[in-house]
Amino acid sequence: MTGGPVVADDLVVVRSYSTVRAFDTAGEQRWTVTVPEPDPQAIAISDEHVFIPAGDRLYAIDQGGAEAWRHQVDDGRVGTPTVAGDAVVFQDGEGGLTARAVTDGSERWTVTTEADGQPIVTAEALFQASRRGVVGCGEN
Repeated sequence: MTGGPVVADDLVVVRSYSTVRAFDTAGEQRWTVTVPEPDPQAIAISDEHVFIPAGDRLYAIDQGGAEAWRHQVDDGRVGTPTVAGDAVVFQDGEGGLTARAVTDGSERWTVTTEADGQPIVTAEALFQASRRGVVGCGEN
């Protein structure tokens, strides 16, 4: 169960089971974070944070290796996170998608869908695979 690498500027982050390690581009280790539950979900990165799904929680780790915030879903598992601008989008374990602010984890929006695939986010819309096709959400 490995994830990554994901890269932002000069930070390279890799996940192996419940351990997440960050390196600079010269290969020097910067920090290590251990989350309580190993998870096969991929990690995501923004200019400010690394997002790590682990069971029913999504952890936001700042670029220095400190926990910035975490979000826990009431029922189920957090899905693979996707960074979209200033939000991180993920399946919330309750049959929907949730967007949280990258900076502080405050809720931006939640939508219930029948889809279960990883969300694909563009500047104008959000797409997600379902058993019957593709679900799209947007302003048009």
